Amino acid sequence: MPRVSLLASAYVIFLAITAAVFVRISRRHPAGSWPHDEITNLYAGFARTLLILAGVVLVVVAARHGSERHAPAYLGSAAVALAAVTAAAARRARRRPPRRRPPPER
Repeated sequence: MPRVSLLASAYVIFLAITAAVFVRISRRHPAGSWPHDEITNLYAGFARTLLILAGVVLVVVAARHGSERHAPAYLGSAAVALAAVTAAAARRARRRPPRRRPPPER
């Protein structure tokens, strides 16, 4: 199976892009009742889980198939993409969310 590292690299990049989408969605702040205002935390949790999964896949494939001919190039590019998305996610997580206005009193 000489193409395992290529397939794993593509999968890691796919997971990183999906996590980036979840990070972007998690920054939205809906104004609403209980289930809707906690959905952003759920999306942020999904993003973190996907980033951890991508890192685990990358490490396992590097350990098992790192000696293949083109594996360092494939896995290195996937690692760079994963690091970029993780850095962007961490930067977005550190930003303070915009202040919510209290609902008008009736």
